[in-house]
Amino acid sequence: MNRNIIFGFLGITLLLGLVLWWMESDSIETKEKSITKNWKTEFRLNSKNPRDLGFFQQLLETHTSDSLYIIKKWWEIDKVPNKDSATYIFVGEQFGLEDALYNQLVQHVDSGATMILAFDHVSSNIYKRYFKQGAYYWDYSDRLYTWVDNQTLTFPMVYENDTIFGDWYTFASDEIKDTNFRAYAYALNEPIAFYLKQGKGKIHFHSVPRLFENYQVLGKNGFAHTSKILKQIPEDQAIVWLKLGDMNDFESSSSNSDEQGDGNEKEDNSLIQYIMKSAALRMAFVLGIILLLLYVLFRGKRKEEILAGVPEPRNMSIAFVETLSSIYLSKRSPIGVLQVLRKNFFMAVNRHFYIDLTQKDKLEENTKRLIEKSNYDGDKLKEIIQSLDPRKNEVNEKHLGTVYRNIRSFYIETGVVKKRDYFVAAGKHIVGHKSIVSAGVGLLLAVSMIVRGLYSLAQGGGLGVIYVILGATLLYVAYRILSKPLFEIGENTFTLNGFVWGSKTYAIDQGIQTVVSKNSTMIHFEDGQSITIQHSLLSRSGKIALAQFIEHLKQLTV
Repeated sequence: MNRNIIFGFLGITLLLGLVLWWMESDSIETKEKSITKNWKTEFRLNSKNPRDLGFFQQLLETHTSDSLYIIKKWWEIDKVPNKDSATYIFVGEQFGLEDALYNQLVQHVDSGATMILAFDHVSSNIYKRYFKQGAYYWDYSDRLYTWVDNQTLTFPMVYENDTIFGDWYTFASDEIKDTNFRAYAYALNEPIAFYLKQGKGKIHFHSVPRLFENYQVLGKNGFAHTSKILKQIPEDQAIVWLKLGDMNDFESSSSNSDEQGDGNEKEDNSLIQYIMKSAALRMAFVLGIILLLLYVLFRGKRKEEILAGVPEPRNMSIAFVETLSSIYLSKRSPIGVLQVLRKNFFMAVNRHFYIDLTQKDKLEENTKRLIEKSNYDGDKLKEIIQSLDPRKNEVNEKHLGTVYRNIRSFYIETGVVKKRDYFVAAGKHIVGHKSIVSAGVGLLLAVSMIVRGLYSLAQGGGLGVIYVILGATLLYVAYRILSKPLFEIGENTFTLNGFVWGSKTYAIDQGIQTVVSKNSTMIHFEDGQSITIQHSLLSRSGKIALAQFIEHLKQLTV
């Protein structure tokens, strides 16, 4: 943020502070809403952070007529009444217990207790009891489509304000040892929740613990899923939370730091009150604000860099090569780079062809399926897979280069990636600013209204508050017009911003036709969208940037 913008914000802040001082009184109590924005913690109890389990914990406490016991040490289980009929539950990333401790839990289940385990990963000693090798399927996506109680429920993966991609796990029904299991929730045509009969009780397994997080439970689909889980829990028995089985213990002494403090700050108005009591100081304060606004108006002229010409299309493979080179230099081992290439190749194949090459026992079968699906030369594909095994190759720089070229050739021939041309001027983000005429008129009107309002306030007139508010609003609108460019051109996107608010992004890695007239430029995209840019709204540099972009498109169509 440059100096001019800082001064502009400072002026607006002073104006708003003055207006609030006139409009508010000391007798009015202000309350500040506490909005939790901590997305880093996960699977914590007694927390309302988006990815913790506070709301699911409250539903459990409401569901049972007994109590919810959180067990961190094994000896604490002795305080639980009717242990042979209680419900033992765990929700977290990793679950594990020693055989002796887990056997004691199983004894309670044999006597009629219920155990529910929701995890991404489980210790090997427990895994081998119930699952064969390769008991998980996974999908890398930004949302999960599930089937629960004869209805489809969709769950997005959210972090802060964005929907992100991540791994969703399901159980492989063929790899569950007990073939008498009963599933009651599905995704990707495989179970995500099922139970096994154990003596007089049941053991439930769930493969997606993220569905119990606060931001999921508060949604309609999340509540429907949670209600299905609660139906598996007896209402008249105690619930025991197996905190001692959490292999990633997120509890710390600062776990409740977000909830400490009352969140209210006292506003000190002593200085402004002192200024307003004296007519001379009050007039000096108003003149200082006016001088500050005049400085922003006349000295805050936007300075733009001269745009470079249209260069040759950029080779985006360089970025990937630089990434691999950084990995090689950090590890000092070509095997590390080969492992990265292998992992990325297997993930790309799984994402685009839905074939998992990581299963060693089905590698030959999956390779044949991939050859049929991709219509790629079988010998070349087998050579790629063979070259990714460090035990069967002499891994050096020459081998890495060959592997990368072969994988790149596979991606292009099968359509996984496409060669694209990008509009990049000297590697910079290109913007087309608006004309300064409309914003300049708005700034003059805003300053006039603010001066008129402050003068009226200095004379004791209540109407001055309205002038100041309207002037501050107009000043903000003029600032938005000046600061927000009319369009922005990235490597593969064209963003058209509204004159004051709003924006829309278009992909430029598609067919584009342009019609240029004296007053406007029309751009038609292959996907059916079109935009019109009026030349009168652009500054001189913005017109040059638009002309260069149009010239670049003409070169691509030659």
